[in-house]
Amino acid sequence: MLKIFPEQRDTSIQPSDRADSLLITDITQTAPHLGSLLLVNDTYGALHTHFNKRVTYGIQDSYNGRRAINYNREKLLAQPQAQLGGTLDLIPPHIDGVVMKIPKSLELFELQLYRIATTLAEGTPLWAGGMAKYLPKSFFELFTQYTEESTYSKCEGKARFYKGTLSNLKNPQKDVTQPNHITYQDLTFATFPGVFSQKRIDSGTALLLQHFPRVPTPSRVVDAGCGCGVLLTKAAELWPEAELIGTDDSALALAATEETARIGGYNPTLMHTHITEGIPNNSVDLVLCNPPFHQGHRVSLDLGFSFIHEAYRILKPGGSLSLVGNRHIGYDKYLKKCFNSTKIIGQNRIYRVYLTEK
Repeated sequence: MLKIFPEQRDTSIQPSDRADSLLITDITQTAPHLGSLLLVNDTYGALHTHFNKRVTYGIQDSYNGRRAINYNREKLLAQPQAQLGGTLDLIPPHIDGVVMKIPKSLELFELQLYRIATTLAEGTPLWAGGMAKYLPKSFFELFTQYTEESTYSKCEGKARFYKGTLSNLKNPQKDVTQPNHITYQDLTFATFPGVFSQKRIDSGTALLLQHFPRVPTPSRVVDAGCGCGVLLTKAAELWPEAELIGTDDSALALAATEETARIGGYNPTLMHTHITEGIPNNSVDLVLCNPPFHQGHRVSLDLGFSFIHEAYRILKPGGSLSLVGNRHIGYDKYLKKCFNSTKIIGQNRIYRVYLTEK
């Protein structure tokens, strides 16, 4: 049985789905002798453990995804860690076939198809699978722009896959690997597909910026789940002498934050990790956070509460957490249980901004 990272109490979150099974079955039946494989977005290692020694490289932006793939390879197969990189990293050119799990974002799907098609040989076979309810017509239309002989399977077990061979994109008409830039309150942020606040500052983050914490000047600030670096940039503006740390599960988010920091003229420490793993206990003055409550397409309230738990762990006594969250999630009781004091410093009909003290 594949293990999920981070561990979940929600049993509806499973380590593999019907799309994994369809991809495995079709490739096994139609391309049994296909050699070197590139696997993209394998969530917990279902594809890596099945194809095992045929896998040359894996693209997985998630820290927890990489951890799951490597744990399951070692536990189930006694195999060494996989060679894994992110969407923007170099892809080995000598690949015989590509197997993708289709991402949630259409724009991220295009970025990954672009990276693959501009690196690998024309005619390389490509399979891309997902659950059918998350695959509107626009996803297959995009797939046909990067492939020839494009087809899609019938829907089985609420899943389907696309199949084709890579087109020649050695001289593409556009470069989709460049970050998008958005502005808010005279600040500029770089974003990439699949990163939170990709097209605009979300209203929760905007409310937190409006009620940015009035705290004693911190020496060490952590933005847990930094996304494209919005909160870090505001912190750099207010406290230019503070040490700034950004953490995120997504390698693309950290690439966005790195570019945002370059534009803003500050130099944070960036950590590809789960929430704040790797930061010592009782070592931080201020944690800023707009915690996620989705894992892929699924709602995961446990994830948001884990951010609060981790913030408490790394904060010094007397340190503060400034968090924005949806009113309906009910962070109030958990914050009051964990912290010595909890205040609501801003709210609207959807969000609340909390300021706590450890």
